[in-house]
Amino acid sequence: MALAIVFTYLLTSPFYIFQSGYPQPADFILVLGIMGSVFYALIQFQAKIDKAYILGITFAAYAFLINIIHYFHYDDIRLLLTSLIYSYNVAAFIFISFLLHKYPHAAFKILFWGAALSIIGQFIQVQFFPSSHPFRATGTFNNPNQLAYWALLVSALLLVIKYRTKLNIFDYGLLSLAFYIQMLSLSKAGIITSLLLIVACLFSKVIKGQHKIIVLISVTILSIFLITQAPSLLPQLVENDTIKTTTMRILNIGTEADDSLEGRGYHRLLENPTFLILGAGEGAFWRYDQEGYNQELHSGVATLLFAYGPFGTLIFCAFIFYILKQRPLFFTILFILIMLFGATHQNLRFSMFWVFLASINGLPRIVQTYSPKQNAETFPEEKI
Repeated sequence: MALAIVFTYLLTSPFYIFQSGYPQPADFILVLGIMGSVFYALIQFQAKIDKAYILGITFAAYAFLINIIHYFHYDDIRLLLTSLIYSYNVAAFIFISFLLHKYPHAAFKILFWGAALSIIGQFIQVQFFPSSHPFRATGTFNNPNQLAYWALLVSALLLVIKYRTKLNIFDYGLLSLAFYIQMLSLSKAGIITSLLLIVACLFSKVIKGQHKIIVLISVTILSIFLITQAPSLLPQLVENDTIKTTTMRILNIGTEADDSLEGRGYHRLLENPTFLILGAGEGAFWRYDQEGYNQELHSGVATLLFAYGPFGTLIFCAFIFYILKQRPLFFTILFILIMLFGATHQNLRFSMFWVFLASINGLPRIVQTYSPKQNAETFPEEKI
């Protein structure tokens, strides 16, 4: 039942029905599983608790404390809502980690097929149905950046799942569809981080050795072909809508208002240093701008420091450090790329981010079910 709930969540997670920042239908589905797991945990209580759970709960509790203090002073409902979101996300992390520890093979299979089918469904949506945005694909999300972040996260999730068994042809197809969706979203941060993800894959063990050779040979042949046929191919490539808009989007980096640190709200950290002591919470944004610009920071990284201060940031970093500790370096690179996206977008409240973290946290238990020789092959000393 719990695995079916996770599968349903993955299928429905891209569907945004309500306003951004509010719970979506998939979240209510996952809550059912969380409630069931809490009841099961109370019955099957064990003295030994995963340290990641403790650190995650500590971060959510600190975020709740900071937000509730500011709520009593500023009376902005968004402060309460944010507290609930972090509590829900940490609960989702624990719930999925628990399933991966208890039912490793079945749970990873559910994660894979849930992610795979959601990618195929989103491809159909962006390819055959009109977007709510004039020239950027939104899929079933409320805006293009949400689509881009989801495409990055689901790609990273697939790479974690397939790290042990390596990628096959079907996996390459799924990742190609996710990258195509990324291109249609025209998110500058999404395209750049996805390209870096491809480069990281080429130097990691998630791709089989013979596949790397095939990729390098294919790239070499393609490069030679493009160079020799450039005069005749260039006009056709320029006229291709997807390639043209993607290229123009990348070339325009630095020329738009939101490309600056101020455009993303980083100036608040310098102009309101007192909030950096304990944290300003997430809400009542009118406090920072004299012009009444009632908007949140467009950066998950800056929000973490500004909203929860050094102490909250330290708790979150300890949580992440414990999850990534003694895992392949490739997983750390995936996390860095996701946080690189978060340097210019809100990314910490996205529930799929916490599912990605849970997939890493649950992996060591599945490795322990294999022989020492298989463990050595799965986590060699060269961890990328």
